Amino acid sequence: MTSRVFGLGVTVLGTCAGILPFMQWYRVDLPGRDVVFRGVDVRGELWSLPVLACIVVAIGVYVAAHAPDPRRSSSRWLGGTCAVVGALCLAWALWSTWRITSVAVPLDLGDGPQAPLRAHPVALLAAAAGSGVAAMSLWWVRSNSS
Repeated sequence: MTSRVFGLGVTVLGTCAGILPFMQWYRVDLPGRDVVFRGVDVRGELWSLPVLACIVVAIGVYVAAHAPDPRRSSSRWLGGTCAVVGALCLAWALWSTWRITSVAVPLDLGDGPQAPLRAHPVALLAAAAGSGVAAMSLWWVRSNSS
């Protein structure tokens, strides 16, 4: 894999991981009503995904623009950093998806019961983007190491 392909690939995947928490991340199952919430509105730690994605995008743009020799140690450090940050994106997305079943949201229905939140499929797309960054980075480092 060339440096430009790696840089463009992690830039696209990092952008996806950074944008997805601002989309419909959670939903509440109610008959006749479609109640959805953005990820950053419900779980505070999802603000870390855009921050982590900025790191991935910055490294991806740098590698795509400068096309450093992948066998140099600095390139391996950049790839390793992307792999760690991608794994963190994967972990935060899965953690916020798994833990949300214990959260209930009041629905302004008077004294009615609270409804549990369910994860929207977008949460799994963010996890997939994070795992894609990690896998692509590990492949780039591994295939170009001496």
